[in-house]
Amino acid sequence: MPIIVKLKRKLAGRLKFSLKSGKLWLVIIIFIAGLLFFYYLGQPAKGLVKTVSPADIKESATEAGSLWDKAREAFVKRTIKIEEKERKREGYSTYSGKYISFQYPNSYELKTKESSSSAILEKAVLLGAGISLRKLAVTVTQMTNADTLDDVSGVAVRRLKPKLYQEKPLDASGTKGILFEKKESGFEKTAFFLADQIAVTIALTSVNRDSDLDADFDVILKELTLFSLD
Repeated sequence: MPIIVKLKRKLAGRLKFSLKSGKLWLVIIIFIAGLLFFYYLGQPAKGLVKTVSPADIKESATEAGSLWDKAREAFVKRTIKIEEKERKREGYSTYSGKYISFQYPNSYELKTKESSSSAILEKAVLLGAGISLRKLAVTVTQMTNADTLDDVSGVAVRRLKPKLYQEKPLDASGTKGILFEKKESGFEKTAFFLADQIAVTIALTSVNRDSDLDADFDVILKELTLFSLD
């Protein structure tokens, strides 16, 4: 057999052996890598592992509740401010006293706000702009001997003048009262309320009978709130 043919066969045998050896080593490497992977996968996590106790959960819940209360309080305050700005933008302000609260047009300006230890518990006087000399007077009086509105002197005096005053029943925010409207000589509307022997008088007067005075008086009665005596 020629030498060249022998060399070719010998080289081919060595090549096949090398290929088989290479595949074997590849299988061995993959097997070792798999073992290492599963080994490290089963190891416990390294580092600090924090456990959560019931006390920690309760503390977190308390903090969350406190934050919620603060957020709700801030929301309520912001809502009140927004509503107050909205009322001013619409042309209204709010009088809030110890015994009474009501809204009034911004065309009126609060001049006096008084309270004393005498029978008059609270008094507010608001004056309107312009030459009509509008005046809004709100008086809160303690009347220990008054059981009904018939016992209020302002009501009794106006009932003696039926030709001058027209009497009507009144209901302001669920509180029953009496309204007297002057028939002549300028404008006058006076409302009387009585609750827990506290008489509230709301009088709007003007030298002129302007058309918007009725609307002003309705605004005042619409949001009227009477507070009980402490």
